[in-house]
Amino acid sequence: MASCADEIDAELAYGSPVRSKKVLKRQNFWRKSERKEGSRKGCRTIFDTCVVILILSTILVSALLVFQSFKTQKLVSNIQVYINILEQQLNVWNNSTIETENNLMERAIQSQDNGKSVEKNKKAMMLSTEEIIIDREHHAGSISKTYLNDEIQINSTFGINAANVLLHASIDHELSSEEVSFEDGFIANSFLGSDFGGYVLLDRIELPPNKAWCTNELQPVLTINLASYTNLTAVSYQHTRWNGSVPDGSPKSYDVMSCLDENCRKMERIMSNCVYKNSEDKQEQVCVIPTSLRLSPTKKVQFRIRENHGNTRKTCVYLVRVYGHIEEKLLTGNQKMKRDHINTCLSITNRYHNYRILFDIFDGYCISLFSKGCCKQCPECCTQCRINPSFSAVVYGIILVLITPLVMISPFFIILFLAKMYIRFF
Repeated sequence: MASCADEIDAELAYGSPVRSKKVLKRQNFWRKSERKEGSRKGCRTIFDTCVVILILSTILVSALLVFQSFKTQKLVSNIQVYINILEQQLNVWNNSTIETENNLMERAIQSQDNGKSVEKNKKAMMLSTEEIIIDREHHAGSISKTYLNDEIQINSTFGINAANVLLHASIDHELSSEEVSFEDGFIANSFLGSDFGGYVLLDRIELPPNKAWCTNELQPVLTINLASYTNLTAVSYQHTRWNGSVPDGSPKSYDVMSCLDENCRKMERIMSNCVYKNSEDKQEQVCVIPTSLRLSPTKKVQFRIRENHGNTRKTCVYLVRVYGHIEEKLLTGNQKMKRDHINTCLSITNRYHNYRILFDIFDGYCISLFSKGCCKQCPECCTQCRINPSFSAVVYGIILVLITPLVMISPFFIILFLAKMYIRFF
C-alpha cells in the first residue's frame, strides 16, 4: 500500500491524470478484496459456530435420553426384584404347606395299630388335608380378591357396582338433566361442563373435590346405562370427604327408577325416598332394595333427586353406585393387572413428574389410568386425571403436532442454508 501511495504522489507530481485514475482503481480493488476477505472470515466463523452448537445439542439430547432410559430401567429392575421376592415368599409358603401334608401322611401311617385305627387315621388325615387345601384356596382367594379390589370394588354383601365406567357404564346425556360445571361462569360451563360429569361413575375410594356431575335444574335427573343387564340389590351415594355436616348442594333425598325400554318411557320405581343423612359418618350411604322390588334384570336406571342439602340452585353429584349381579365375563381383563402394565405405569409416572405437557396430552385420562392399575404407583396421577380431553390438552396436542415435524426437519434446513452460504462465499 505504501508503494501505491508513492506512485500516486509521483504521478501527481509529474502531472499524469491517466495514470492516477489507474492507481485509484487499483486501490479500490484492494479495498473491496479486503472487505470480501473479512466477510468470508465472518461467514466461516458463523458456520463453524453453528456446526459446533448443532453437535453439542445432539450430544446433550442423546445424553438426556440415555439418562431417562437408565432411570426407567432402574425403576423396572426394582419392581422386578420386588416381584421376585414375593414369588419366593409364595414358594416358601407352598413348600411349608406341602411339608405339613407329608407330615400328616407319615403320622397316619405310623399310628396304624389295627384296622379300625387305620380307618380312623385315614379319615382324620383326609379331613386335615381337606382343611389345608381349603385354607390354601381361601388364602389364595383372599389374595386375589384383595388384588382385584384395587381396580374394581367388589362389595361382598351387595355384589358388583354395575354403574362403573371401568365396566363401560355411561351417562345417557339425552335423558339426563343439562350438565354444568362445578365452577360458575360462562367459560367454565362452556368448556368444562362435559369433562367433569363422567366422574360420577368412576368408582374409587377417595373423591377429589370439585369433580362431580352438576346441574342447575330444580329436580335433577341422572340416567345411567349400566354395564350389563343387572339384578339390582342396592344403590348408594358417596360425597367427597366432609366433617360435621354434609356440604350444600349435595343430594339429600332421591328416587331410583328402572327403565323398561331404551328411552325410559316405561319405568318402575325400585327405590323411593333414599336419604343421604347428615347424622351418619360414612361417606357412602347405601339404600338396600327390598326383595319385593327386585324386578327383572335392567340395563338402564334413573336417579331422580328430590332435594339437595342447603336448598341451593346447583346440585352436584359426586359418585353413585348401583349394586347387583352381572355377567362374570364382563370382568375378564378388568380384574387382572398384566405385567406389561408395570412398564406402562412407570412411563406414565415419569411423564407426569418430568414431562407434564406430554402427560396431559396422552396419559391424563382416568379410564386408562384406573384400568391399567397405575393408581398405586402414581396416586397423584389419578387424583388429577380427566374423563374427557380438556381444552388445554387439545390446544397442546395441536401445537405439538404442528411443531414436532418442524423441530425434526429444522436441523436439515439449517445445514442446507449454511452449506449454500459456504458455497456462495467460498
